[in-house]
Amino acid sequence: MNITGKRILIAPSDIATKRTKERIKQHGENGIAPFKVEDWRGISDQNMSFLLRADDGWLGWLHKDQFVHLATLINDRN
Repeated sequence: MNITGKRILIAPSDIATKRTKERIKQHGENGIAPFKVEDWRGISDQNMSFLLRADDGWLGWLHKDQFVHLATLINDRN
C-alpha cells in the first residue's frame, strides 16, 4: 500500500530512541501523533525511513523500526 501523501497516526515503538520519542511527544498528545507522509526511502522493508510532516510544520526522517503505524487517517483533520 502506498501511503505517500496520506496522514498517519503513529506511536513510538518499543525500541524507539529518545529522539524519536521526543519528536512524537512534541507533535502529538499522549504519546501518539498524526503526521503526513511526504516521502520514503529504503533498500528493503527492514531498512526503510519515512519523511514525515507534523501539523505545526516540523519535517523530519524517522526510521520504520522507530515507530508503530497505528492508523491511516481518512480526513485531513482527523
